[in-house]
Amino acid sequence: MAELRKRLRVAFATLGCKANQYESGRLAAEFAERGCEVVPAGSPADVLIVNTCTVTNVAEAKSRARLRRLRREHPGAFLVATGCSAEISPESMGPLADLLVPNTGKANLVDFTLAHRGLALPIMNEDAVPANVQSARLTSLGRTRSLLMIQDGCEDRCTYCIIPTARPVVSSRPADDVLREASALADKGYKEIVLTGISIGSWRDGNRRLSSLLKALAGTAGIERIRLSSIEPRTVTDSLLKVFAEESALCRHLHIPLQSGDDGVLADMGRTYNTQAYRTLIHNVRKRLPDAGIATDVVVGFPTETDESFERTLRFCEEMDFCKIHVFPFSPRAGTPAAAMRDIVGSKTRKERAARLIEISDSGVRRWAENAVNSTVVVIAEPKDGKGRHSGLTSNGVRVMWPSRMDMTGHLVTVRITGTEHGTAFGEAVP
Repeated sequence: MAELRKRLRVAFATLGCKANQYESGRLAAEFAERGCEVVPAGSPADVLIVNTCTVTNVAEAKSRARLRRLRREHPGAFLVATGCSAEISPESMGPLADLLVPNTGKANLVDFTLAHRGLALPIMNEDAVPANVQSARLTSLGRTRSLLMIQDGCEDRCTYCIIPTARPVVSSRPADDVLREASALADKGYKEIVLTGISIGSWRDGNRRLSSLLKALAGTAGIERIRLSSIEPRTVTDSLLKVFAEESALCRHLHIPLQSGDDGVLADMGRTYNTQAYRTLIHNVRKRLPDAGIATDVVVGFPTETDESFERTLRFCEEMDFCKIHVFPFSPRAGTPAAAMRDIVGSKTRKERAARLIEISDSGVRRWAENAVNSTVVVIAEPKDGKGRHSGLTSNGVRVMWPSRMDMTGHLVTVRITGTEHGTAFGEAVP
């Protein structure tokens, strides 16, 4: 049995969102706990797990291409396809892999895989798992912060989005489970966690809502900072903002998707708000959290987006003063209502509109960095770059860099910001 454990090597290829990244980390941990060796992507491996993405037709094509490439590069490996493409398109994914595990079967993926390999490895005792294998439990970002998934699934029906079909089971992790994992991350030295999920604002545990969970997480010993990934406008409640105002551990950096600044397009997208409601929300956020950096997502070139509606989107984004805009040229996804709409926006126009909106985003990034000049901030140091400089994010999302003779990775550092360049703030560590 020990020989089998030693030579069964498992590698991961993960496409798509932070939820996929987190789930790959959890699966890697489970393989490690069953005595397998988790090896880096590209290394020789006996088992290859491809966690696929299907958010667009292009993303699904990339998932298929990755499976084909890995089959060529590792002809003797056992190839497993899982994730959203495996859920949505089993007929095209199945022939490319030895085992197909949809999202709804991910909880049993390790057992399925070992069974197909003719193994039945038990869970190892904690003391028997080497420290380097234990670290596989953590889905880290730059070795200083870690993802923590609290929720899965989505019930919204935006006309351009396939995710509610790809992740149809809406569920929330129990609060005690989330808090235990946060404590485990703190014990491993992580000072910052990033809460992720498909619709994290809908998290609930009995009568408890996200604001209650955040309050409890903010009291976790060793966790200095908590960031949220994308949160839908309708779930940014007064109670949530109240907790943000009260708890300094909660980063003043909110990613609230807009998708369009035109009411007609928003309605065609199936969004649940109009621009006035979104405007009121952002004003309320800034009233409660004056220093908050607000990022957003915008889709350009939606089938019903005219030149006039796009211009309204540009003006609205400028008015909102976003610290960053993630711009997505519309890509029709088969199986969604938007894919059947008459596409009146050509690819050239989509690219031109995206470029104009990216200019506004870049301007916002620079403006937010410039506003931080002459301030003193506290950041968690990320690994040095090739020039001996650490970097880190302020609470409200500004990227800061500073030179350091010592390796301060993972430590809280106070930095006085003295200038900016291309949207990055530069400064000096304060003793």
